[in-house]
Amino acid sequence: RKGHIVCGPCKSKGLKACPICKQRFSDVNNWMMEQVSLVIAFPCKFQGNGCHIYSELVHKTSHEALCSFRPVSCQYGIRGCTQILLYHLMEKHVLECRFRPPNLQQQLSSSSRDSSHN
Repeated sequence: RKGHIVCGPCKSKGLKACPICKQRFSDVNNWMMEQVSLVIAFPCKFQGNGCHIYSELVHKTSHEALCSFRPVSCQYGIRGCTQILLYHLMEKHVLECRFRPPNLQQQLSSSSRDSSHN
């Protein structure tokens, strides 16, 4: 009610009143902070994995959805692989994954040879 700022995770943990002034929270968003957030660049949530990208709030979610530092599960999880790696490391893993179908590597090699002869 007095414009004090409390982050969403703290508020969602059941905090009913402002820790500064002890007044109950208002359901109205802090307009001034919303305006400030439009001009600030925020770090990618995968910063701890090595991403150095900072994005405006409107672009942050789309960056994180495609970030090469996001963790992904191996595409052969359905065959039993439990590996979770950063996206940029997964391509190499998939080629070496022991759960990869045995004839896939032969198919990939022959198709790349066929396309190089065209």
